[in-house]
Amino acid sequence: MPMRPCTRDSECGIAHVCTRNYNLGYDTCQYNLEIGKTVCVDAKGRSLRKPIS
Repeated sequence: MPMRPCTRDSECGIAHVCTRNYNLGYDTCQYNLEIGKTVCVDAKGRSLRKPIS
């Protein structure tokens, strides 16, 4: 069964993003290879880091 299409990262689980699957020809949830860049942001791109005070 082929992977289901997606339109937003919020549709995907933890550590996955909605990106183009060139074999299928549409966007699907795939493992985020740039996980280090996205670990500290929420689904809307806002920082989850707390400032040191």
